[in-house]
Amino acid sequence: MQRHMKDPPTLLMWDPRMRYDKKLLDPNYLWKEWAHESPFHQAIHKFIYHWHQKGEPMFHIDFHGKMNRRSNLNLDVGSVAFSEEHWDTNRRMYNKVIKMTKNELKKSICNNVTYYTKYGQFKFDINMDPYLCGCWVDGQMTMVQQTAQLGLPSIQFEIPLKMRKELTQNKRLLDNFADSIYNIYKVVKE
Repeated sequence: MQRHMKDPPTLLMWDPRMRYDKKLLDPNYLWKEWAHESPFHQAIHKFIYHWHQKGEPMFHIDFHGKMNRRSNLNLDVGSVAFSEEHWDTNRRMYNKVIKMTKNELKKSICNNVTYYTKYGQFKFDINMDPYLCGCWVDGQMTMVQQTAQLGLPSIQFEIPLKMRKELTQNKRLLDNFADSIYNIYKVVKE
């Protein structure tokens, strides 16, 4: 993606070496009343302020890993928070981003190659209406909900283990995936 952008994308990630610390608060299961105590939520505010000052359009994709499913190797795109929590009341931005996401991911990830898992043979595909949709309804917030509530177009990718491994080993697939993400971002920039 760097080759497309003058500034590199901003990455916030968990450090897998860290031990559990109650003070850090899991940003994907954050109760609304604790948001002001969350380091992640505070970082979101700083991030938005910084890039808003530069006049740059912002877009949040929350990448998650999931285990291979018994029946598919789908990349799940969670967009309910963007749809429900976002300032885009007429859904023009939402519809453009979701349409471009589906088209771009189909083009880059669905490469018509059969992959083998312990559950069988599958091709990579995209699920635009998954169970893990990026939105809790019980008072907790996902990272996607938090950023959508603050005015950012935000979606969540749940990527199966086999696809993640293939992305690390197949440069062409990774480049195509990165190009797709950039093309989705271009819709936000328009």
